[in-house]
Amino acid sequence: MKAKGTEVKKELENLLDKRLKKLGHGIPSNLVYDRTLAHGDLVTSAPLSIAALVKKKPMEIAEKIISGLELPSSISSATIARPGFINFTLSNEYLNGIAEGGIALPL
Repeated sequence: MKAKGTEVKKELENLLDKRLKKLGHGIPSNLVYDRTLAHGDLVTSAPLSIAALVKKKPMEIAEKIISGLELPSSISSATIARPGFINFTLSNEYLNGIAEGGIALPL
């Protein structure tokens, strides 16, 4: 059985990969959990990789990626951080659902 966090990550990866393909980039999203949680819960550096290939600014590429991206309800926001990362924050509703379903009371 997959953990809920794995499911939301996979869903967002699929959406990002489709968006990248639509923009003409065959590069994978490489979505990872932000270990520090300083910028968001999940992060991708795909704009940096694409920028190196197409000789454009990573921040512009990141903006194009998120401008047409429809976020699932489990994600509350997508923000761009220099030099070209896209940070995703899990929604409070999603996190509350995990907390309620994941805590067992000792009897």
